[in-house]
Amino acid sequence: MLASVPGKVFLLGEYAVLAGAPALVAAVPPRFTLSSKAIDSSIPAQFHPQSPVGRWRSSRLDPGAPYPAWFWSDPALGAGGFGASTAQLILADALVQRSSWHELWRTYRSLHQDSLGSPPSGADLVTQTLGGVIEFQLPEQEDASPRADQRQDGLASIHLAVIQASQQLGRKTATHLHLKEVSRSQREIWRERFEPSISAGIQAFARGDRLAFSAALHAAAEGFAREGLEIEAAARDREALVRLPGVLAVKGSGAMQSDALIAVIEPTRFDPEEFERVLIERGLRLWCSRLSATSGLEVSE
Repeated sequence: MLASVPGKVFLLGEYAVLAGAPALVAAVPPRFTLSSKAIDSSIPAQFHPQSPVGRWRSSRLDPGAPYPAWFWSDPALGAGGFGASTAQLILADALVQRSSWHELWRTYRSLHQDSLGSPPSGADLVTQTLGGVIEFQLPEQEDASPRADQRQDGLASIHLAVIQASQQLGRKTATHLHLKEVSRSQREIWRERFEPSISAGIQAFARGDRLAFSAALHAAAEGFAREGLEIEAAARDREALVRLPGVLAVKGSGAMQSDALIAVIEPTRFDPEEFERVLIERGLRLWCSRLSATSGLEVSE
């Protein structure tokens, strides 16, 4: 049996989503896989006991039982940043019991009930399970399901390039540790400050309005910088890339904007060779040159 899911990037809405603001999250190739047989570059699966899948195993399976003989494949090669730990949970569940996305979302949230501060929203889990571009919003009641609307509209007219940054030594910010420091009052402040640009960006994406979406993306990036929610390396990367011809806006993604970068491209003015040169110079890697609709969870016998 083989199960696979895509990675993910937050286009808009990190931090504010924790207080109920919407977030726009995109599934991105290539895919993570978990299988009962070794394939391609897969390795025997070894999951940390405190990872989401490690906690899931303790709550769902006999803790003393050995893991099934599974094989894991990670296109990011362990660098993180595109939802590997969430992918492990989705895939393990798919191979064992195939929960619905909202059942698995509730499980994911319950695995973090003992966390201090803010547990993850689960927007990554929903997006990786369903695929495409998702407008996600936490429910008002704990026992309800989040809103997860498909938002594919802008993919045809808004050229989005995704750049990997987490492979740089010491750059990756552990999301679960970072969120332990986030208070409820801080979440509410971020929602108040970030939601206008998030809403404007989601509406622009639905219209396929490249310029308005670029403006919203830039406003979100600048907002993170003002709030101290952007590492210095990500700020320097943005400054270097946005100077290039045909690059309309650049924003980081993930905790402290450290995982990845999203760039809005104007194809008629874009110079791919110069773009690649700057990426290499800065130790970055082009992950996806043009974002398109990517399927979610797939399972085959």
